Amino acid sequence: MTHSTSNNGKHNKWLVVIAKAIIIEIQIQRSFTLI
Repeated sequence: MTHSTSNNGKHNKWLVVIAKAIIIEIQIQRSFTLI
């Protein structure tokens, strides 16, 4: 894949943000099921 590095960097940042949000949501759901 030959994309512009700046555009790729923005995409990677969004992927990281989404991944963190998903991980946090899973952890919250697990803590709720434990209660």
